[in-house]
Amino acid sequence: MLIQKGKKMRKSSITFEEALIDMVRFYGEDTDRRSCVEGERLYYNSDGRQCAIGRLARPEHEALFRNFDNTDCGVIESVVHEYQKKQRMNGKWISEEEALAELTIVSDATLMDITFLQILHDEDPNWDKDGLTQFGVQTVGNFRPDLMEKVLSAIQKEEFLHQ
Repeated sequence: MLIQKGKKMRKSSITFEEALIDMVRFYGEDTDRRSCVEGERLYYNSDGRQCAIGRLARPEHEALFRNFDNTDCGVIESVVHEYQKKQRMNGKWISEEEALAELTIVSDATLMDITFLQILHDEDPNWDKDGLTQFGVQTVGNFRPDLMEKVLSAIQKEEFLHQ
């Protein structure tokens, strides 16, 4: 299992499916783990909490993510494009997917996949004190219907789905 009570994941590489299931389980155990402060969503909260993407970020890129916590442009797309820009300045052209693979431990995610994780984490209607809401389940179904059954099976086994 990838969850490490309140800590960053320690595997060097995981699939998007593993990341999604782990995220739902991790925040489903305790929704106060979500990195939310006064309506702000942060990759790295000063109290140690991390958002779904902060938990997936490679340690060597933490500073880049933290820089975006201090802006009004903290969406993952901005982080990826800033990283691509820095790589181009060094003569290296990389795709969004290559940038994500370098920035995070997720080996097979598209920018849309990671954006979905950010939306699932950030949007309050997806969560309540008991875990993922029915609205959250619909969010999973809208973004990744191909993974819906696996996610539901995994979280129902752990009883983190709020009925």
